[in-house]
Amino acid sequence: MIRPALLVNPHARASKRDPSLGPRLAQELGDNCIYSAPDGMDALHDTLRQWSEAEVDTVVVHGGDGTLHRTATALMTEWSGPLPQFAVIPGGTMNIVAASTGTRGRPLSIARALAKAHTTTRRWLMKIEGPKTPQYGFLFGNGIISAFLEVCYEGTPPSPLKAAQILVRGAGSAMVRGPLARRLTRPFHGTLTVGTQQWGPTDFTAIAAGTVQQIGLGFRAFPKSESHPGTIHLVGITGSVLDLALELPRIYFGRGVHRTGNFECVDTALQIDSDEPIGFMIDGDFHTAPNGIRITTGPPIDFVLP
Repeated sequence: MIRPALLVNPHARASKRDPSLGPRLAQELGDNCIYSAPDGMDALHDTLRQWSEAEVDTVVVHGGDGTLHRTATALMTEWSGPLPQFAVIPGGTMNIVAASTGTRGRPLSIARALAKAHTTTRRWLMKIEGPKTPQYGFLFGNGIISAFLEVCYEGTPPSPLKAAQILVRGAGSAMVRGPLARRLTRPFHGTLTVGTQQWGPTDFTAIAAGTVQQIGLGFRAFPKSESHPGTIHLVGITGSVLDLALELPRIYFGRGVHRTGNFECVDTALQIDSDEPIGFMIDGDFHTAPNGIRITTGPPIDFVLP
């Protein structure tokens, strides 16, 4: 890396636990590393604009998937030249993109390795149009995907064990039509269009899309996004939460969905339409659109690997 800049989310889990971690990470990245911990979207935009003018070539993000999503979205409006490389030092509640690109370990060790790194791997952003301003990220989901995250974030901090417990409880609740199952499987009624294919109008348990292979907890929901570079791997679920639970072993090992009513494909664009507002998540952050969403393959990002 020639001109690295470290962007730290001061509200991320790791930063709250150790406020001194950011400056120490910057030291490990080298004497020429620029450091910033912007507090809020306006400050983030200002920081990226200044870094663009300073010809920073690598933006190192310390935070979770939400931090990466917000950084990528701001980058698309503030960066004047060729997009910089990214590097991720996991520090948030969700670190799926980092895991999907093979970045794991202790933050200081990762920063130390990044200072000497030369290997990169390429992933593509998704552009999500429908909210007031276009959003960019690597993971999209609505229906049970966003509802599951809501439940997982309630009370105690999310963890793989907690997620597994929610899935088991959800399957049990589905058998007796309990309140948890009803909450998790609030149907999304709409139409999904990919190329010449159209599903609906119908009730979807979930629509999920990604340009990185994992969707969290090690589940490889989108492996075709990597075997087909520059495409979006789409998964549609129209069955119940119990049907989805029975698909989980296949999804975990990247074998796709196969039960009746579920489907998947890869493409560079998809359209979701509904007569009602659409709630959805991008990289763990929640958004809404009035009645339609268009998702297309965005620009590629080269990730520096430690």
